[in-house]
Amino acid sequence: MRVSTLKAAFKAYVFNKLSDICIFLAFIISFIVNIDLNILYKLTLLKYSTQTIFVFTDVNAYLFEIIVVLLMCSAFIKSAQFGFHV
Repeated sequence: MRVSTLKAAFKAYVFNKLSDICIFLAFIISFIVNIDLNILYKLTLLKYSTQTIFVFTDVNAYLFEIIVVLLMCSAFIKSAQFGFHV
């Protein structure tokens, strides 16, 4: 087998696993905040869940923003958008 083919396959595997981890973390954070994975329930509680702030050293971020960024990263990785198109 060619080495370049194996490298490309391994890179695709790693990027897909990174995307899976992003989705998993987004759902875990969402479940911890809202105690439910029902999207309709989340939409009704959206105004309350945006009040939850995550503090890590000097970074303050709303948990809803973290969930959205994780889902966007996952979508970018899965569709090979700019930055993840290698």
